[in-house]
Amino acid sequence: EGVEDELARLGGHAYTLEAARRLTCAGLDLGEKPAVVSAIMKYQSMERMRAAVNSAMDIHAGKAISEGPRNYLANLYRAVPIGITVEGANILTRSLIVFGQGAMRCHPYLMREIELAGHVEIDREHAENAFDAVLVNHTRHIVGNALRALWHGLTFAVTARAPATPAARWYRQLTRLSAAFALVADATLALLGGELKRREKLSGRFADILGELYFASAVLKRWEDEGRPEPDRALVDYSLAQSVHTIEQRLSEILSNFPVPALGVLLRLVVLPLGRRQHAPADKLGHRVASLLMKPSPTFARLSTGLYLSRDRHEATGALEYAFLRVDDTEAIARKLHDAVKNGTLREETPEAGLRAGVLTPGEAQLLQEALEAVNEVIRVDEFAWQEMTGVSQERRIHAA
Repeated sequence: EGVEDELARLGGHAYTLEAARRLTCAGLDLGEKPAVVSAIMKYQSMERMRAAVNSAMDIHAGKAISEGPRNYLANLYRAVPIGITVEGANILTRSLIVFGQGAMRCHPYLMREIELAGHVEIDREHAENAFDAVLVNHTRHIVGNALRALWHGLTFAVTARAPATPAARWYRQLTRLSAAFALVADATLALLGGELKRREKLSGRFADILGELYFASAVLKRWEDEGRPEPDRALVDYSLAQSVHTIEQRLSEILSNFPVPALGVLLRLVVLPLGRRQHAPADKLGHRVASLLMKPSPTFARLSTGLYLSRDRHEATGALEYAFLRVDDTEAIARKLHDAVKNGTLREETPEAGLRAGVLTPGEAQLLQEALEAVNEVIRVDEFAWQEMTGVSQERRIHAA
């Protein structure tokens, strides 16, 4: 189950990242220039990539630290810091850019208010009248979000509108948390104003929420675009459960560190009136996701679309793919052999012993032997003579001695 836990995380990251990539590229294809979304993608995709590579390293263990042609993870592991730091280090992106820009560009009224404030010197009367109108709408927006957040928090969003889909509950939860996020963000901006730029921990937590809302929306869109395949529901539920859990956690952290503690307590009563309700993905759900990665299937094919997998059995990823398929083909044969050992029919759990005892047919024994050899080939690490490592011949070594 320890390996299964890491596999589930890998599956969740793979599905979510591809969903966000498709949504973002669709916007770019339409001619949009999404500055905030680009920052979200840079930060979130790199952090999720880092987590995914770490999970892969944990699963591969010693295989992944022995360098050589068989090791397909080491170079990727070394490349992680490059992705994290170039084009704006992730600390900068998270702390200053995502919410710092997003609060202005994504807000329905804030940018207009700032523009009108700058026009006071040009046409004072018109600017003041227009500003008053926008401010009234902004106030209504805040009050409406407060009421929505409180109501959905008390009812766990069961009355929120959602499309008729098996994933309707996630649409409702995102509605609830969007209202909560908008209310807390407005209160923070009103209280801190430009000071928010220097409150990078708060800004970073807001950035996390904004990113999770975007990625969660992308996951729902991907599932709809692909025709709501039922086997993929586990991936959707896993990804959304993790996103909603993270959003609630970040909201709680913001309110616990709110600049005015009393206001933080009041906002908590509005946006989280019953406390944090969404848990991280359950163990059973993680098991379902991990199971999807253990067998060839349409879901597995969708997850691995666009990934390079060599068809050469003598190349590292090709050997991995070959072993993966052979293990799946011989699962029932391996189970038969294992059961024979458990009930005392066999002492050794090997194809040869199974063939001698009549537990396996010659064809089954051969298939199982091929699968075991394929697995051993994947597990093997590279080994080199010391001359290959040092570039010094045996004769030169003796002479130097």
